[in-house]
Amino acid sequence: LGTFGIQDWAFAFGYGRGVGESFSLGAAVKGLYEKIDRYSLFAPAADLGALYSPEFGPLTAGFALQNLGPPARGRWTSEELPANLRAGAAWRGFEGGVLTVDLNKRRAGAPTVHAGAEYTAFKRVAMRLGYNGRNEADSGIAMGFGLLLPGAAVDYAFAPFGGLGNAHRISLSFNW
Repeated sequence: LGTFGIQDWAFAFGYGRGVGESFSLGAAVKGLYEKIDRYSLFAPAADLGALYSPEFGPLTAGFALQNLGPPARGRWTSEELPANLRAGAAWRGFEGGVLTVDLNKRRAGAPTVHAGAEYTAFKRVAMRLGYNGRNEADSGIAMGFGLLLPGAAVDYAFAPFGGLGNAHRISLSFNW
């Protein structure tokens, strides 16, 4: 059957702001690009979210509406974006660590559950382990690490996808 290449790119710009003592709102605009062999699609999209982080405890909760926008368009086709409703919580019950769980509901498909754990050593190196309930090709277990720098972060994640191979994700984030 031969071989072919796959590419995914997402460029996003977001802004968030506190509203009151424990509540924050945020939004992002992004461009999504996907290419499989010689076929490609592009779509503009937006995300909206809210976060509740009370002062009195280690629990944070939030929700987001993701991938809102027109269909992705290519030369020969168009496709609806996978709009997603996500709700989750994080617990920071010990120094340097966080445990998370979230529930996702895509426009089409059954809800999925995701979970993760992160431990940050020396306030600079984050080690991560996670479970992706949407990974039907393998166990759903993923792992990675991050390097936290002043005003920036570099992150790496590894996720196996059975017969489809392994995914390596690298991201670079800036904060100001």
